[in-house]
Amino acid sequence: MQLSMDLAAPPAKWPSKTRAQGDNSLFFAVLLDGEAAADAEALGAKLRSHYGLSGRQVSAKRLHITVNAIADYAKLLEYDVSAAMQAAATIKATPFEVTLNRALSLEGNDQNPLVLRCGEGVPALNALQKSLSEALKITGYEAGGASVFSPYVTLLYDRKSIDETTLDEPIRWIVRDFALVYSEYGEGRNVHLGNWQLQG
Repeated sequence: MQLSMDLAAPPAKWPSKTRAQGDNSLFFAVLLDGEAAADAEALGAKLRSHYGLSGRQVSAKRLHITVNAIADYAKLLEYDVSAAMQAAATIKATPFEVTLNRALSLEGNDQNPLVLRCGEGVPALNALQKSLSEALKITGYEAGGASVFSPYVTLLYDRKSIDETTLDEPIRWIVRDFALVYSEYGEGRNVHLGNWQLQG
């Protein structure tokens, strides 16, 4: 794969202490399949209208569960991508089902994410997250990551918040792959840098 970005030459070691912090994110993600993404987008519109929210929705093609938040920096380096791809290539896992069965707002600063929480599939997501974290460490990449992994799908951001509500019709799909995603702050799009199938 070739990247059409202005990337710096990879350093010998992870340069966490010399890198400029920023809002551009590199992360591993599980993407919703076509039907699940469409259903989640439609649900987001319904919740937005019902609760009088005004935040712009995340488009169906950008809906995902962040599995590993690798880095938030001002500039992406070739090292970031190559280390992540090296780690991803070692992962062995079988496809699994995920169910989203609850909607609620998470506490933020000015913008509260309206999210869908998982009812089923969390153990498999946990296992994938742990495997990727361990694989990144083997590459020498000191990736950041939450000590407690709590998967969710963000539908929109809004100043208002809603209490947790159970979905009448949960959203289900089979996770068959995961992706390496780069999100440039303010651009409203995610660039998929790589994709790996779950084959066991």
